[in-house]
Amino acid sequence: MTNFYILRHGETRGNIMGFKQGQIDGEPSQLDEKGIEQARTLHDHFDISFADRIMVSPLTRAQDTADLLNEGRHLPIEVDDRLLEISYGDWDGQYDMDLKAKYGKYFIPGSNAIYPDYYEVANGEKFTDVENRVAQFTDEIRQKYANQNIIIVTHGFTVRSFA
Repeated sequence: MTNFYILRHGETRGNIMGFKQGQIDGEPSQLDEKGIEQARTLHDHFDISFADRIMVSPLTRAQDTADLLNEGRHLPIEVDDRLLEISYGDWDGQYDMDLKAKYGKYFIPGSNAIYPDYYEVANGEKFTDVENRVAQFTDEIRQKYANQNIIIVTHGFTVRSFA
């Protein structure tokens, strides 16, 4: 049986700013000082010697987290586009506060989380599309790397899309 160990990247300035990062790969979506510290702490306290490889999203914040985790351990790292964060479409790069003011009914009260039908106004990726690409990824990787232990470094929504 293939085992997956799923991790989310470290904190970014965009996380703190309430910024919809989605698939944006520039500032402020890079690891901030705390995010780097989180990845280093993970490195120091999570022995990955059991793993066969690391698979990671192509976005820099996830790759930097994977690189810090893997420092001195030399596991093979593979990038897979199916591990990308959800694309919020027109909402990528916008602030939650501004989006809530304009599209409040698409936000779950008391949070920055959105309802599945947000894509209708944001031209974003459907929740089910992310779930389907994650399912395709896991099915393929289970066949390709049968009986291996695989660490996955990805993003918040993508983490929640694993079944």
